[in-house]
Amino acid sequence: MTIDVLDACALFALLKNESGGSLIEARINDPEVVCYVHSITLCEVYYQLIRETGIPLADQMMTDLLSTRII
Repeated sequence: MTIDVLDACALFALLKNESGGSLIEARINDPEVVCYVHSITLCEVYYQLIRETGIPLADQMMTDLLSTRII
């Protein structure tokens, strides 16, 4: 088993379909990989999403993110 710790840049790449986002998605969906993210990182991502997209879309993106295998 492999452990990955995701930072804000990795989460933004995933959420915004930026370069590297597909790699992050593959790691999250790989049953041999456990992905962790710190709660402070989630707060940073949420805050930035609110600033860029507004609360409703930021809430939906965070809900989608938290429905993945990320711990």
